[in-house]
Amino acid sequence: MVEVFKTNVSKRHQANLLVTLIARSFPDYRATFDLEDCDRIMRITSKDCVICATSMIRLMQDFGYSAEVLKDEVYYLPSIMELGFQPFQTHEG
Repeated sequence: MVEVFKTNVSKRHQANLLVTLIARSFPDYRATFDLEDCDRIMRITSKDCVICATSMIRLMQDFGYSAEVLKDEVYYLPSIMELGFQPFQTHEG
């Protein structure tokens, strides 16, 4: 399971502190930050359990940071038929 959050964490030492706090509070979760991304991404992963986004947001707020779930963006990809390709036709004879 993976949950991705937009945060306002801007410094590496802040991210390191939060990674430690998350590990202590939620032993089944693993947190990483991508501070180079414009959304200052926090990724929470877990092999064994569903991630509680509300708990993550609350923890972040308790320590003076903001976090919001980034929703997956689904892009429309046309099918081969919609692009004008026709299936192979075999001719018997």
